[in-house]
Amino acid sequence: MSRHGSTGPEGSHPWHHGTTEEVPRRAEARAVRLYRESDPKPVIRRLAEQLGVHHEALRNWIRQDEAGRGERGDRPTATEAEELRRLGKENAELSVVSAENYIRAG
Repeated sequence: MSRHGSTGPEGSHPWHHGTTEEVPRRAEARAVRLYRESDPKPVIRRLAEQLGVHHEALRNWIRQDEAGRGERGDRPTATEAEELRRLGKENAELSVVSAENYIRAG
């Protein structure tokens, strides 16, 4: 069993038809689309079970999609999250440079 849900007979997820990174993105997009297009909205746990993914993964994908559409204010959009990651990396790099300069200045 993978961290995203059940696996097929050869140990591969039934949605796996591409590279390692694009498959989860496609699976995520498909799962969110199925949820969004359903009327009435399905129980997330049941839909996740049918799709072979963990219910909390599906819940997080749906929440992130809603944030990206401006439907939620409690989490950053994908663009904002990427910017936060970039700024975090930049901050870490600057901290290293600052520490090196401090040590050199003795």
